[in-house]
Amino acid sequence: MFRKTDPQQHLFGVETALPAGMRSRLKASWAEVFRLEILPILLRSEADFGILYGSTGRPNFSVGRMLALCLLQELCDFCDQEALDAFGFDARWQHATDIHADEEAYLSRRSLVEFRSRLVKRDPEMALMHRVFAAISDGAIKKLGLSVREQRLDSTHVASNIHTHGRIDLFQSTLKVFIRSLSTAAYDRLPEAVRTWFETESSGWFGLGTADQKREKLQRLASFLRQLIDLFRQDKAVSGSQEYGLLVQLFGEHCELKKSQESTPDKQRVAQSDPPASDADASGEERRADETAKAPDTAVEAQSGPADQGAQDAARGEDTDKTAELDVVIKRNTSGDTLQSPHDPDATYGHKGVGYSAQIIETCNNEGVPEIITAYEVHGAARSDVGKAPDVLQQLENTQRKPEVLYGDGGYPSVPSMPRVQALNVELVAPVNRGPMDVKTFGRDRFEFNELGQVTRCPAGHCPIDHRILSNGTEPTSHAVFNGDICRNCALLDTCPVRAPNHRPAGASARDTVGNFRLEVTAELRLRDEMYAQQQTPQWKERYKIRSGVEATMSELKGCHGLAKLRVRGLPRVRLAVVCKLIACNIRRWARAKAPANGGADAGPSPALPPSQAAVDAYSRLLARGVARSGPGTRSCILCTFYRFLARRFAPYIYGSFFGKPAELLNDFV
Repeated sequence: MFRKTDPQQHLFGVETALPAGMRSRLKASWAEVFRLEILPILLRSEADFGILYGSTGRPNFSVGRMLALCLLQELCDFCDQEALDAFGFDARWQHATDIHADEEAYLSRRSLVEFRSRLVKRDPEMALMHRVFAAISDGAIKKLGLSVREQRLDSTHVASNIHTHGRIDLFQSTLKVFIRSLSTAAYDRLPEAVRTWFETESSGWFGLGTADQKREKLQRLASFLRQLIDLFRQDKAVSGSQEYGLLVQLFGEHCELKKSQESTPDKQRVAQSDPPASDADASGEERRADETAKAPDTAVEAQSGPADQGAQDAARGEDTDKTAELDVVIKRNTSGDTLQSPHDPDATYGHKGVGYSAQIIETCNNEGVPEIITAYEVHGAARSDVGKAPDVLQQLENTQRKPEVLYGDGGYPSVPSMPRVQALNVELVAPVNRGPMDVKTFGRDRFEFNELGQVTRCPAGHCPIDHRILSNGTEPTSHAVFNGDICRNCALLDTCPVRAPNHRPAGASARDTVGNFRLEVTAELRLRDEMYAQQQTPQWKERYKIRSGVEATMSELKGCHGLAKLRVRGLPRVRLAVVCKLIACNIRRWARAKAPANGGADAGPSPALPPSQAAVDAYSRLLARGVARSGPGTRSCILCTFYRFLARRFAPYIYGSFFGKPAELLNDFV
């Protein structure tokens, strides 16, 4: 049963049981900032999380404190038990969560795990946690007086709790996950070869032998996939399970069906994805390196070609004579947006590895104060950064934090996306890539255009003879047509971006062609060339230096908060872990900015009263007595050890203020 937490803070917290010096140190730590700034935001957000609980039963543990534990866990990068132990024994955690002196600081691990499980199940998009993130970041920006006019973004790779070892391991693990999910009756229906393999050969993948033996084993595992898909196709109890869906997905992504006469041993050897001279199962990074950037298009092509129609029919469960007469062949290449592990079906393959990618945006150019993360996005690693800037800016606009200037690296600008960024009235400061164009070639910014976007004059002073809609290789676009005879005799031809006629002999130069020249003049290309010309200036390079600061944020997130390798699997849980780590990073920076000037958030204690001369003398006598009793030839005793320990450890903290009577108490004791 959901019950809101009373927001009234306790008069007697855990700090009342501490000495004055320790209380001062506690007040100067991050725990005080968390208690005064973060905890009230979490308590105000409790109503949103009421959907996780029913209307009857035992009242819930405080949702605000549960969220606080999740954030503090990521603040310190603790596992569950370490976080619960810190909550039970660490006065800073208890002070941060406002546990009073008579309250038991205890929470079972089961309660913490079930809270996260309910949150992941009811809100896989993490909209609730995104509201908490927005509220805390807004509070930090407002309290610290930060400006969101300039922001910077970057992406980083996030690995979930999985390991990948190539195709053979992927096939084996997917088959084992499926077989283990079967009931006893379904297990008894397995083919004898599959059962023998599962019971005797399924463990381990090292020492597989030669490349031919590896290809043979991979082909055998692929045939097991097809047998199991065909066997349980009509069994609704099995075919409706997630494990069966993984079999179908794996088969469709890595296998294809061909006629028997085409599946000769030589053809099969060519069709294998594993090269003969390398270890086929060394690492997932050994394949698809040049296809990751075009993963979505490649995935469509790979699954829509006529050669793969039989695999699609088998994956859909169509038991036809056509598919029955076909043999299983391993595809040579696959896209990055494919299954990488049956234990984490949402993880994909990108140029940085297997896992996920996190887009992170933060403020910048705020002198004297830490920057705050303002937005984020988590998706599979196969998705590229190219063209992501408009989506990020739209998210910032929805949260009223849209910048005027956005700094990014060279992976974000693209020809189609730059006009969309410009339409949002945002200046994107990022290096653009002109593709295969030579660096000596000047851009379209050197040409003169009219208000209709048509060329009126080239840098050499020549006018085009026509404007036409011509193909650029992928789609029809606007082109300016120039007289070929004039262009061939122009001194600027070698550095001009105009395109020579296509009908020319191989190896012939542009001056040896026949026909007119053309120049694609779309608004996107004009904007790209203008940005490229600007980034060649020293002023642009000096201004762009601020972008590199976001790399320090990535280092902080991975080094202090464990963003590089998570303890969870699956996109919903990865989203929850990432947003908690980003909030924790903002909290750490907020506490750093609010720390007192005399030492920072982790500074030493500040005595409540200045030390008097009587207290200093008493402390000196206390230290001398401990030294005298342990001099040369004197055997150390328990009392001597106690004197020295008290003098060296506690006296510096208590002689300035010990319940208001420093000198008297120490004099009486000594």
